[in-house]
Amino acid sequence: MWLKRYVCLICGEAFAPEILIEEVCPFCWHQRTSQQDLASVCEICHQPLLTEAKRCMDCQSQSWSFSEIIGLGPYGSWAGFWASQYKMRPIPQLSKALLSFFAWNNLHPGVVVPVPTNRKRKWQRGWDPVEHFAREVSRKTHWPLQHCLVRHGGEKQKFLGREKRFLNAKSSFFWKGETIQGKLCWLIDDIVTTGATVEACSALLKAHGAREVKVLCFS
Repeated sequence: MWLKRYVCLICGEAFAPEILIEEVCPFCWHQRTSQQDLASVCEICHQPLLTEAKRCMDCQSQSWSFSEIIGLGPYGSWAGFWASQYKMRPIPQLSKALLSFFAWNNLHPGVVVPVPTNRKRKWQRGWDPVEHFAREVSRKTHWPLQHCLVRHGGEKQKFLGREKRFLNAKSSFFWKGETIQGKLCWLIDDIVTTGATVEACSALLKAHGAREVKVLCFS
């Protein structure tokens, strides 16, 4: 009898599936489960806390337009590594494995709003990882997908310092015109670092009637 084998989307090795998520081998799956961070986390961004405070230093010093960031883990953890693999390579199937880690039953229904991707960056990659992530979230939850925002110009965030990132993001996103009055908006991004991009987008959503904005990301 021939044994069906798969190629792991993380490490690229062939394997015989022993778990339900066929795209990821048991070794990489174990790496994920063995790196669970049980330390106390910030009540807003869910990053690990170094003190007994309820919020991290960034969330203590910054007034955010979103109420919470829900991700799978810090960028330096398994979640960040998996997210970088998903983001940089055209392997949209990996979203199935990543999406399976979210506690969907604990999330309130709302509308799904993707952070717009720079057109040039989308052309260079050959696909839009955030748009694909948002569509998969909408498909899984049956929450409506709304493209409320548009992106024009702006420099690459990764080449800027923290203060300039916030200024650059604020001038890069614009309202597209869909109605979200009184709705809970799930703002979708792949990786959140300083929070500049999701803050600029959240501020626009709140300014145009969103009741509340929560951010959903991989890391």
